[in-house]
Amino acid sequence: QRAKRIARGDIDPFEVHRSRPLAEHIEDVQAFLESKGNTASHVALTVQRITAAFNGCKLKKLSDFNVGRLATWLSDRRKSKVDKEGNPLPGLKNASSNHRLVAAKSFGNWLVKDRRSPENPFAHLSRLNASVDVRHERRALSQTELSGLIAATEKSEETYRGLDAMPFNQA
Repeated sequence: QRAKRIARGDIDPFEVHRSRPLAEHIEDVQAFLESKGNTASHVALTVQRITAAFNGCKLKKLSDFNVGRLATWLSDRRKSKVDKEGNPLPGLKNASSNHRLVAAKSFGNWLVKDRRSPENPFAHLSRLNASVDVRHERRALSQTELSGLIAATEKSEETYRGLDAMPFNQA
């Protein structure tokens, strides 16, 4: 009976999901990302970006989703601000804005694949050109800098990201 009513359009098949708190969906997507074998740091960063964006947009349920809110929130975050002492604070870089957008779009794609939403509300939003907003020019280390880095690493007794010091010539 329910399937017939859904087919006729009398019942919204996504109504149950639209009324659930957004935090529950975020917990579910976190479990999904973990089940795929993603690293803990990737899962944590993705969930943090999704949560920050949706909290910033004041979204509480899927029914609150509004593409304009996300676009405006990202735009506001990219604008420069001034702190209490009057010092300028740079806004979010285009690349950082893109990371948050990609996380939100991925969440929207997951909602569709998991049959929680008929469409991704953020699908049509486009990333910004990150190459026009480069704030730190990347470059290769000089021979002197590289030699210094290797020497410092060999002397270090610290473990960093699971790597410990090993003499360079033994690697």
